[in-house]
Amino acid sequence: VGSSIYYALGVTAVFALGLTPLVFVIAGQIFAATARTYTEGPVLYPEAGGSSSFARHAFNELVSFGAAWAQLLNYV
Repeated sequence: VGSSIYYALGVTAVFALGLTPLVFVIAGQIFAATARTYTEGPVLYPEAGGSSSFARHAFNELVSFGAAWAQLLNYV
């Protein structure tokens, strides 16, 4: 969560209207679930790879490959 939350607050308020606090609570819960996944995952599978490693153990090599490329494109 960076400084863009101040910009996102205005955009969210425009589209969510009176439900803006509820939208931020839901987004916070999703963020917390993602953070919990990234903290518990390395304990279960102590290897390099992050999301691609988790995808390989949960699904298969093809999904792992897609997750790795998505993460790479996210950095670009």
